[in-house]
Amino acid sequence: MRTKILSLLFMCCAGFASAQACPDRYRFVDFGLETNDGALIRGGTIFRAFLPDNTPLLLTEQTSCEDVQYLAKDGRQLTVPVVSTISVNTALIDIGFDTLRLSKVNNVDARANENAQKHHQSSATATRGDTFLCKQGEDQTSSCQMLSPFGNNITLVIYCDQSHCNMPALAFNETLMFDATWPHDTSTSETLGQDISAKLVLLHDFLTQHMDF
Repeated sequence: MRTKILSLLFMCCAGFASAQACPDRYRFVDFGLETNDGALIRGGTIFRAFLPDNTPLLLTEQTSCEDVQYLAKDGRQLTVPVVSTISVNTALIDIGFDTLRLSKVNNVDARANENAQKHHQSSATATRGDTFLCKQGEDQTSSCQMLSPFGNNITLVIYCDQSHCNMPALAFNETLMFDATWPHDTSTSETLGQDISAKLVLLHDFLTQHMDF
């Protein structure tokens, strides 16, 4: 995937203007890099922001672009904006999510651990599987600690009520974090853990088409 993305992008040393807002048209976004002195530059994680039929994939009003000089352009001479947050138009993808957002955060590990506290402090009986540990509370809410689909060791806990599941903090890497919601209608912790595992596989498979792992 990395080779495919990089083959569509090329960098030039001149001719790029400072980005003040998201461009009207773009095909890729860049989460940027911070220099040692704290400046934000291009060259971070790239997200391919279009579908195979060239349909734009992101919700424009929920995508935040940064003011960065010397932006890259892709193979079609479209600017590659540096972003801090993107939201996927989930109506265009068949993985059953209501919302899906990727954001740059200061401390992914701290955010993930904070999100996991309620689950860890729960005294409810745990149901274990190969990829999950779920607890079901008396109020019909459940929480599941899951293996990350990205193979990292940053804690991942997902919370579900009787109608929806909420994934507040899925770490992609040390600086980027997904959050997502989707409908939920299962009633047992064991089934819930299996269902969430299947949902994470769908997410992983979708992202392999749009990001470098």
